Amino acid sequence: ATLMFFWHVAPRLASGPFWFAWEGMIEKCDQYWWTNFLFIQNVHPFNASETDGCFLVSWYLALDMQLTVLAVPFLGFYLSMCNGNKAGTKTATTTAAKSSALPKLMVALTIVASTAAAYWYSIVTGVSALSFDGDKVAVYSQYFYTKPWFRAPPYFIGIFGAMMWLDKDRRRSTSMAVCGECWKRAEPLIMVLLLLASGYIAVGWGLSGYQQRPCQFNEWNHECGSNWSVSSRAAYNAMAPVLWSLCVGGVCRGCFSGRGGLVGWFLTHPGWAPLARLSYGAYLIHPIVILSMVLTGTEKIRFDQNSFLSYYIASCVVTFAAAMTVSLVIESPINVLTRRIIGKDTARASDTEDTRAMGPMASTTNLSSNSLKHLNMGQVTLSPKLQVQQQAAPSSVPPSTGRRARASLGEKEPLVVVQRAINI
Repeated sequence: ATLMFFWHVAPRLASGPFWFAWEGMIEKCDQYWWTNFLFIQNVHPFNASETDGCFLVSWYLALDMQLTVLAVPFLGFYLSMCNGNKAGTKTATTTAAKSSALPKLMVALTIVASTAAAYWYSIVTGVSALSFDGDKVAVYSQYFYTKPWFRAPPYFIGIFGAMMWLDKDRRRSTSMAVCGECWKRAEPLIMVLLLLASGYIAVGWGLSGYQQRPCQFNEWNHECGSNWSVSSRAAYNAMAPVLWSLCVGGVCRGCFSGRGGLVGWFLTHPGWAPLARLSYGAYLIHPIVILSMVLTGTEKIRFDQNSFLSYYIASCVVTFAAAMTVSLVIESPINVLTRRIIGKDTARASDTEDTRAMGPMASTTNLSSNSLKHLNMGQVTLSPKLQVQQQAAPSSVPPSTGRRARASLGEKEPLVVVQRAINI
């Protein structure tokens, strides 16, 4: 829907001396619109940069889809290897650790291979991620920045971290419990250090490459650009995403475990929830808002701090207001409808499983799959047959027994629940 709005509706909403730039983007959509539906706009045309495709930021959606599909075999292999090894015995723990080692090794090798490929390509071509480096930046945008084989490490570091998180309960021992206490005490400080390190990698590391004037497209000398060596640019291109992802992964682990201290409190504060729900819509809408503000002007934008701050605030307000409208009108109704459909299917499947699990008892008591209706909050509504049996129960049975039977519905033994209800 956003693509269609960008392609067919937005160009007709305004005009201006710079509006012809939007027409150039429409021509790309006329030619390559189908790549957005196949999620290949970041690799076709192969030499297109992140701003050359139809609808600008959509290349990132393609990248997400491609790496998600690529991750499915790794996750499926991991879950299949760990399946059946969840028992708490020492043998099961050892077996589970050995079973999960191979999938994690494969993920780690994928990270290493992608990082090595990024370093090798940067050495061979001399590409640069620093925007002052002239034509080296153009090559970086065309053949490096949007390609999944170079962007894979952060995604697979997240997958590796998820595997480690799922395995944490299998690796508990006395020595690890002692180490765990030490980690709990040090984790808030480690969170702050990781956050500072991620900020340095994202901003501080590259600042030294912006101390000189920008190079022209075909200019390359020691008086302009970053003045970094080829090996320094290659190390930055290959290692910065990996190190940044490791730092962010450490921060996430602290937040998930509830021991993040002040950093964890700030990042997990409920006040971020509304913005988080609108973030995806804001990502899709913000190019339309920015282009509309820039291309309708009567003169080129001259940079100064006040103008930049005004444009930034106005873009944020309009973008999130539009994202909220889209969320209320389109996204939220679809999510509610999807939950209801999935909820009905889940309830049906649950009733079927209950009937199968009851086995001979179901035929003896003549209970159908709807004899026991599950409700939230650990409550239960008995079928008429069970209610009659409950009324016919001896008066010597304490009333609290029925409450205990009803409260035990949330446990993992539904047969015991039904048997207690029948005995009342």
